[in-house]
Amino acid sequence: MSETVGEIRKVGGGLVGALFLVLILAGVTPLRAQEGHSTVATGVDAASQYFFRGIVQETKGLILQPWIEIETPVTPAGSPVDFDFTIGLWNSLHTGNTGTGGRTTDPRLWFEFDFYAGLSASSGDWTGSLTYNALSSPNDSFRSVQDLSLGFRFDDSGHWGAGFGGWRPSVHVLFETQGQTDGGNGSGTYLEVGIEPGMAAFDTGVTSIEITVPVTLGLSLDDYYEDLTGDDEGFGFLDVGIAASMPLTMLPEHLGNWTVTAGVHLLVLGNHTREYNGGDDFEVITTIGISNVF
Repeated sequence: MSETVGEIRKVGGGLVGALFLVLILAGVTPLRAQEGHSTVATGVDAASQYFFRGIVQETKGLILQPWIEIETPVTPAGSPVDFDFTIGLWNSLHTGNTGTGGRTTDPRLWFEFDFYAGLSASSGDWTGSLTYNALSSPNDSFRSVQDLSLGFRFDDSGHWGAGFGGWRPSVHVLFETQGQTDGGNGSGTYLEVGIEPGMAAFDTGVTSIEITVPVTLGLSLDDYYEDLTGDDEGFGFLDVGIAASMPLTMLPEHLGNWTVTAGVHLLVLGNHTREYNGGDDFEVITTIGISNVF
């Protein structure tokens, strides 16, 4: 049994345990928020290129990224803070050099398999979260990585007029606990700061379209963007995008809430992430996806 297959089985075992925990939590009435219920979200995205926190993964061929996420409320009765438990699976399937177009091992198409589980706490417009992530490569393109992330976000969408959806700032600090995303010598600490200004949705007569301008800055606090000599670079990337989302309200309600999204991103790379990318400073990435929540 290969090291990667072993890691996948470990992750799979963890997933079974997490799913079992979700079922238990969903059945414990006193722990659930009033009128709360579990939600399941699924979707698939297609991207022209795949960069993970500014680090190039694939730039050729077809890139499909299917995912599923389950969220269950676990708020203690009478608590002023709302708690939610989330687990999810995320995948990236490639036909380029890191997939069926290269010398990868079976299953050749399956470049990445991620499992994550987290607990979030919300009060008013503020949300904090603690998330465990396990990243592995079924076709042996990279070694497995595990990390813990602490995140905060502020939803200010209700504090503005009808023409502006707020800045929606967020910050995440991530600590690698096993392996290194950059392939360096030391486990890294990563900082991500973002905003997602939103415009008021406009009515098409059949549905509505919401426009957002997500901006993300990725930084190394310690050994996250190392080069081959072990030297660390503080600035990893800046991603400035424009995205549109359109709910498919014409579909029957019993099929869930379907949404189509599309976006264009300008990616600006730092010195070391540019080296990973063959010396190119900038990339333009297009995305399109469809999701369903039920």
